[in-house]
Amino acid sequence: MSIRTEDVHAPLTPAETAWLAEAVAYSGSGQPDLPGLPDLVTRMRRTMGEPDCTPAKLAALVGSDAAIGARVVKVANSAMARGAAPIHSLDRAIARLGFDLVRNLVTGICVTRLFTVPSGASAAFLRRHYRATRMVAAEAYALGRHSRRAEPQEALLAGLVHDIGVLPLLAYARKSAPPDDKDAALNRLLYKGHTRAGAALLEQWQFDERFVTVAAEHEDILAVARDRHPLRDLLIVANVEVNSGPGTWIGQVDRNRVPAYRRLSIDPGGGFRGGSDWAADIEAAQLRMLGQ
Repeated sequence: MSIRTEDVHAPLTPAETAWLAEAVAYSGSGQPDLPGLPDLVTRMRRTMGEPDCTPAKLAALVGSDAAIGARVVKVANSAMARGAAPIHSLDRAIARLGFDLVRNLVTGICVTRLFTVPSGASAAFLRRHYRATRMVAAEAYALGRHSRRAEPQEALLAGLVHDIGVLPLLAYARKSAPPDDKDAALNRLLYKGHTRAGAALLEQWQFDERFVTVAAEHEDILAVARDRHPLRDLLIVANVEVNSGPGTWIGQVDRNRVPAYRRLSIDPGGGFRGGSDWAADIEAAQLRMLGQ
C-alpha cells in the first residue's frame, strides 16, 4: 500500500489505537456485513475436495458464472499455451490448465469483484487502490515466472489479496466512524491496520497460511527472516517495485537493503525487467485479471 513517509511515522492517538484494535478484531469476526468469500469459490473448494472431481464436474460449477467460464477458456487459449490446439469447451480448458491453476484463477477473479463499489465516499479510493493492487499482482506474476520460486498464478492471487485488509477496515469505518475521518487520518489508519486486518480476514476465509503470511508481512520489507515461503518475498519485491514513487516511504529505502531481493536472487537494480518476456508476462497477468 502506497503512503507518504510522514504518515508512516505519525503516531496514532489513544482513540485511534483503540478504534484500530476494534476494527482488526471485527475483520476476522465473520460478521454478515463484512466482505465475504464469494459463494462460487466456496463451492469450488468443496467440489475439488471430492475424490470424484473431474474437469467436467468442475466445468459445470465454474460455468454457472458465464463471465468467469469465458475467462478460463480465454486463458487456456492464451499465448502462454501457444502451440496447442484451440479449445472451445470449459471442461477441456480446465483439463489443460489443471485444477490448482483454475482454483487460483477463479478465486482471483472473484476477489477483484470485491473492489467494485458503485458509489459513495469509498468508491474513488477503492478504484485507485484496486489499480495499485492490480499493478502489484501483475508484478508478482512476472516475478514468479522470472525467479521460478513460486507458481505464477499463485503469485498473482497473492498480489490480489495482499492489501485485502483495506476492505474490512473500510467496512468497519462505515459501521463505526474513526476518531478523525479526514482523508489523511483515515489513510494512516488503513496503512497501520491493513496487514493485521487482511490476515484476519483471510484466516476467516480459510485461505492457505502462505496467503495469510503475505497479507500480514508484505510491508516488512527489511525483515531478515529465512523461514518463510518465497511467496512472501515475491510480494515484498513486487510491493517495493510498484510503490516506491516520490514522497513514499518505500521510495526512500535502498533496494540493496531489502533482503527479499537477495533471497530470490533478483537484481535490486531492476535488470530483470529487460526483454520482451517481461512485457509478455505482465500482459498475461492482465489477461488473467481483466480478460484483456
